Amino acid sequence: MGRCVLLRPVAVLVLLLFVLCTINRAANQSSAATGGSGRTEILFLGTSGGPLLHEDRSEPATLLIVDGRAYLIDCGIGTIRQLVRAGIPSETIKTIFFTHLHPDHVLGLADLMANDFQHASVAAESKGINIYGPLQTAELVEAAFRYISIPYSVFSAERLSTARLSSPFRAHEFQRDGLVFQDDRIRVIAAENSHYALMPAKFRVQMKSYSYRIETRHGVVVFTGDTGPSEAVIRLAKGADVLITEASGGTHERTVRFVNQMAEQNHWTPQRTKEFMGHMTQEHLDLEHVAELASKAQVKSVLFYHYNPPDPTAYVADVKKTFTGPVFAPADLDRYCLGAASGDANAPVEPCPEQSTEPSAVVSSSAVAPGSKNPLGNDPAQFDARVESASLRNDVGFFQVVLAPDVRFSHGTGIAWDKQQWLKAVPVAKFTSRDLDSVQVEPHGDVVETTGHIHIKSGNPRHPGYEIWYVRVYEREHAGWRLLSNRTVRR
Repeated sequence: MGRCVLLRPVAVLVLLLFVLCTINRAANQSSAATGGSGRTEILFLGTSGGPLLHEDRSEPATLLIVDGRAYLIDCGIGTIRQLVRAGIPSETIKTIFFTHLHPDHVLGLADLMANDFQHASVAAESKGINIYGPLQTAELVEAAFRYISIPYSVFSAERLSTARLSSPFRAHEFQRDGLVFQDDRIRVIAAENSHYALMPAKFRVQMKSYSYRIETRHGVVVFTGDTGPSEAVIRLAKGADVLITEASGGTHERTVRFVNQMAEQNHWTPQRTKEFMGHMTQEHLDLEHVAELASKAQVKSVLFYHYNPPDPTAYVADVKKTFTGPVFAPADLDRYCLGAASGDANAPVEPCPEQSTEPSAVVSSSAVAPGSKNPLGNDPAQFDARVESASLRNDVGFFQVVLAPDVRFSHGTGIAWDKQQWLKAVPVAKFTSRDLDSVQVEPHGDVVETTGHIHIKSGNPRHPGYEIWYVRVYEREHAGWRLLSNRTVRR
């Protein structure tokens, strides 16, 4: 018994030293991860729609980093893990915004608060953490703190923590459109959207869903949050540099199939099916809605989130049919920078320069003299054959030129590679032949989809070869093509 009493002060000291060292390391880590001052950066922590969880995408959470200061928009399940993966200590985030209080946008809050509380208590942090959102945000924050206070009261009883169980979290609620936040880096303007349009009126008095317009010195970023078609959101987004928009439905046809499948699997009544169909088609955006919103608001660029696409590049192609600006389909932990900070002064937003260390995959117009033959070829089918030939020759240089920086290779085995992983794999491939049997080409303006069948023979007697069916998506860039995605199914 006496031994335990003697060890407790030592345990307290060890814990304090450990956390203080962690805080010091985290501060250095955060400085690098947030990119420093002089730019506005968008870090997609979670890009999935919910409330069901997905293996490859975390729930909605986006970090807006303005001149080195981080602001969190929504906090779905998994947000704290994504921050750790991104190298950003959660305790450095002092301002959080909720677009609305659906489970997939807020249920990661308690995890984040627990981590913040641990650091704040040990470091005697006096500056509070502010959380902004619609009515009931204060109730949510209070409930989350009550939840984490139970295990921390045990720590306190064991004298493993010097923390006083008082909350450093401050909730700020609003219930009307207009300016809801301003500091020396950003202005945040809210507009109620149509995500609760079908909710009975008696509940809509208290339950609100908002879109945000965030103005920085580098440009304007608009978050739609969850919404259906909305004139209020069009007005809010007018002229924005970046529209970060939900794309829950994909195409209208896909939405209808999804609803009917859910109804069949769960044995819904016709009334229940009708209600859910209304929710998905009137309180969420499909790709046609996204294109219409972007065009009417005259935004400069579009980035998707709150989506679970079977093929992200197909989403891009659909929106670019009617919207002429840049369109991106981010994955979790992708980073985008505004304007000159992206490395391209003429682009409203681009992947941040440090996101990929590989040479740019875009072939500039200066690479080909006027009237000369395009070295990458103008025929997508021929270009497909060149991709096969280059892989057989282990031609890393070819792929450095033609692959987009954010290209994804998805294999039938469930493995997904990025550009850097693919370039490492090319030199060690041991294929003796890759016979391209057939290619079908389906154009969508400047985006072309090719479908083919390949018989691959191997020099390894244990692996005599196999067949794959693939779908590749290319985008015309100045003088040539770049590969946006490569999905293969191995047989």
